[in-house]
Amino acid sequence: MSQFGRQGVTLCILVAVLSGCGSAERADALPSGNDAETPVDVSSGGDSQPPVFTVEPGATGPLTLEALNVDYDALTFPPSAAERECIDAKIESRLTEIGDPASFDPETSGLFATQTSRKNWQTSDDHVRRILIAQAVVHRSLNDCT
Repeated sequence: MSQFGRQGVTLCILVAVLSGCGSAERADALPSGNDAETPVDVSSGGDSQPPVFTVEPGATGPLTLEALNVDYDALTFPPSAAERECIDAKIESRLTEIGDPASFDPETSGLFATQTSRKNWQTSDDHVRRILIAQAVVHRSLNDCT
């Protein structure tokens, strides 16, 4: 098990949407519509964990590593410098492959593994879709490199 497997709660808020991790309350707590006026922090949902990354509301165009502002030190077990380089490279590669989230097709991408995540995709606004993409990309990149 990777060091990040022991801290599943840290990345669980949107993994709940993607793969059923965590409780239904967390998935239901995701913002919907265009009511978010501040960046959405993706964290454990509790008060004790700082956000792992942010997604600016109203942003358009392709997601970038810089825009996600990934904070590795917010993780319970921060990755080493070499692991961070690997994670950053994986994130950049995946985001480049995805392109603009507005034209992203979850059915053909393989990014979302479950029917639940596809259903959530269809009912989510653009901002939440960007969060879902970012969460899946960061999560998979962490798993690939640690």
